[in-house]
Amino acid sequence: IQQRHQAKALQPDKGPKGRDGESELTQETQVKMPDDLIELLFWIPTVVDLMLLAFTYASCRRGGPQWYFEQMDAQPQETGTSKKNDNANIGVGSADASGGPRVDQLWQLAMAAYSAYACLFPWAVYQCVVAPELRVSFCAAMTVLMLLKLDNVSTMGASALKESKNLSLLIFNLPTYGGYVLAKMLMK
Repeated sequence: IQQRHQAKALQPDKGPKGRDGESELTQETQVKMPDDLIELLFWIPTVVDLMLLAFTYASCRRGGPQWYFEQMDAQPQETGTSKKNDNANIGVGSADASGGPRVDQLWQLAMAAYSAYACLFPWAVYQCVVAPELRVSFCAAMTVLMLLKLDNVSTMGASALKESKNLSLLIFNLPTYGGYVLAKMLMK
């Protein structure tokens, strides 16, 4: 009896056989691998967006509107309704760090919205870690956000910035966030 046990111990254990003669472990791995790949569609853009948020939010808080305009290569654009003596555009894109009262008000509004995003986005990611069933709705919301960004970018004037943002949204964000939603819907 001991010799049989020793001979059996020396043979590689293939585990219980499944329907097609493969071990259950192999079948489980085959089923699990696509799910792991699908989860990458959630994790890759989410981690990238968290890193971008950490950098850009801190930079916007420190640098203010002057830093933002320098980074975006924004030029003040005259509108047809502007008057020559209108003080609304004073300081935009100039060396004046204050940017004028309208720019400061708009900057404060933008930073209030960005601060909310800076709080809610990491919280939403944390909720997706704690409750993975929320990932589909999170990715669906991010897909809608990317579509709205695409619409906003399409109305921008600077063509180089517009093209780079469009490519980023079209090639990376929409296929990953949207792909995750579609993949999970198809797996049901």
